[in-house]
Amino acid sequence: MILVDAFDPQSYGGTGHRIAAAELSGVTAPLPLIIAGGIHPGNAPELWQNHHPFALDICSGGESSPGVKDAARLTQLFSQ
Repeated sequence: MILVDAFDPQSYGGTGHRIAAAELSGVTAPLPLIIAGGIHPGNAPELWQNHHPFALDICSGGESSPGVKDAARLTQLFSQ
């Protein structure tokens, strides 16, 4: 699988920054694609519909605070 995440020259992963839509435009991968970076219930459906990834890595987008999963956010995400 190939993981595509937003780039931040100051941090290594887990920034919560969303990858630019232009960066995903026309991406074709020889392996299943996983999209990460700033994904939450409000933008997950658009990413899923526009890019057809194998998976979305939502991590902090499903949390109420760092490391604390939020049942309401997760319910919203999976009910879409």
